[in-house]
Amino acid sequence: MKIRLGNIVDIRLGAYCQTVPFGDIRYLQSTDYNLNRELIPTTSITPMISLDSKNKKHILRNNEILFSAKGVNNYSVVYKRNYENECIASSSFLVLTINNENKISPEYLCWFLNNPDTMKTLKTSSKGSAIQSISKSSIEDLEIIIPSIEKQRLIVELDTLIKEEFRIQNELNTLKKQLLIKSIK
Repeated sequence: MKIRLGNIVDIRLGAYCQTVPFGDIRYLQSTDYNLNRELIPTTSITPMISLDSKNKKHILRNNEILFSAKGVNNYSVVYKRNYENECIASSSFLVLTINNENKISPEYLCWFLNNPDTMKTLKTSSKGSAIQSISKSSIEDLEIIIPSIEKQRLIVELDTLIKEEFRIQNELNTLKKQLLIKSIK
């Protein structure tokens, strides 16, 4: 049975904030994640903001999903509160909050959103001439099949293993090439 995504998640736009040199909160932008969708560690040039009454409501909560909705490199990640600073997502993200994590896991929803078929559907509905943008309503209107929590866990686990296999295979190919080059010297 398919369920409209808007019926199981609340979606809000990330905040537009002015950055400061020495703030309290990390201001997450889509460029803060590498190609493996891993958060790049905080550096001296990491955008920061100061906490105030306006942006306090935008502080990310554990297991919220960040969907990079602007530009050509769209992706989603599950936010895990294990950083040295609290974080606020910039306006390049849509922030999805699951209404009932007993029915759908954040990792499964993230997997679904990153699925090539889902991305293809979303990209066909994107708007904008210079910078493409996927709208909140496009995500709300997506239909998702929700298997049991156990099956969701297995799907995510299998996807993780496939990515790990791919990483190891690439590493092995690099080592083979290095060995080949060394053998002719």
